[in-house]
Amino acid sequence: MKRKLSVAIAFVGGSHVVILDEPTAGVDPYSRRAIWDLILKYKKERTILLSTHHMDEADVLGDRIAVISHGQLRCCGTSLFLKNNL
Repeated sequence: MKRKLSVAIAFVGGSHVVILDEPTAGVDPYSRRAIWDLILKYKKERTILLSTHHMDEADVLGDRIAVISHGQLRCCGTSLFLKNNL
């Protein structure tokens, strides 16, 4: 519940850029989907930068995905581009 509230508060301020660090870490599948729905609802109005360890989450939520390994950017592109080239 606290995680969903934290994500909701991030969108309340009306900022143009929102940064989310592991927004669904440690939540149950139902809450995870609720957070996804919230992010999908507001991503049309804002730039959202989020970090995740879940590729399915990156695929659903991201227009573009960047993979960082050992502190360096390894690749960047759409999920389709990354699936075809990795």
